[in-house]
Amino acid sequence: MIRTSITLNRLLLLALSMALGSAVAGFGGEPIDWGVFASGSLLLISLHIAMGLVGQFFYMENDLLERLQSLLKLNQARKPGEELILERPRYLSLLLALPFFTLFVFLFLQLMQSRMLTPGALLFLLIIILLAILENTPPARLARSPYRDLAAGFANILLPAVFALLLQGGEAVGLLMVFAIPLLFLFLALRITQALEKYEEDLRMERSTLLNAIGWERGMLLHNLFVLVAFLLLLLAGMFTRFSWRLLAPCLIALPFGLLQVWQMISIANGAPVRWRLLRFSAHTTLYLGFYLTLFTLLVVW
Repeated sequence: MIRTSITLNRLLLLALSMALGSAVAGFGGEPIDWGVFASGSLLLISLHIAMGLVGQFFYMENDLLERLQSLLKLNQARKPGEELILERPRYLSLLLALPFFTLFVFLFLQLMQSRMLTPGALLFLLIIILLAILENTPPARLARSPYRDLAAGFANILLPAVFALLLQGGEAVGLLMVFAIPLLFLFLALRITQALEKYEEDLRMERSTLLNAIGWERGMLLHNLFVLVAFLLLLLAGMFTRFSWRLLAPCLIALPFGLLQVWQMISIANGAPVRWRLLRFSAHTTLYLGFYLTLFTLLVVW
């Protein structure tokens, strides 16, 4: 089975996190440059896809290679230029990665030339690149590490949001963290629900995941803690920071879906039948509704 880090959910999260950072910059008084937002988003998306394809090169399993070779009769390749590619299908992933690396370099040079890539933004971009390399290449192999979910949370939510904020010339990092950290906890809760659904398969295939490392009981408890902490942080921000309740209260509309997640996890722990579709729906809805309400408040309501 090919396991790659490239998913539509992660690409969407990158775009939403970039939008969050840009929206906070706009709220802080900086006019949002949507051209820069598009370039920055495509920059990170192209990097993510390219490194995901590189990771597929390293992690593609030998038994699937044999099936592909048998199915496509790749050993019958005649042209010398095709021989290496067709006899080793995983090299195709490297060829597919080249256009995305080219796009990444082009966008990077464009941002440098326009002087939008400030030293702070460049620093966070370098950190994002480093995490992408660690996730998708040996010897770190974060993609198969128990800590991959935490690394993915930083690489897909916190770091892109700060990168977008600095790219737009914003400085309201404190306000950004008020929104981004709860969203990070909701993301981690979502990843636990996804791991729980594949828990037996991951154990059987000896895949290293956070849930396997700590056990499903502790994992479910951690899931509930993440969801509750996410909304608790918003409440505490409203009570003990200078940010207005008008800015934070709309995000709490997602709370019922978060409580639904928690109730489902408690029911599963008590032996109730598992309704995976409902669990997936509530987990995704809590996270993406949180993003939507935050962006709607910053860009439209306020």
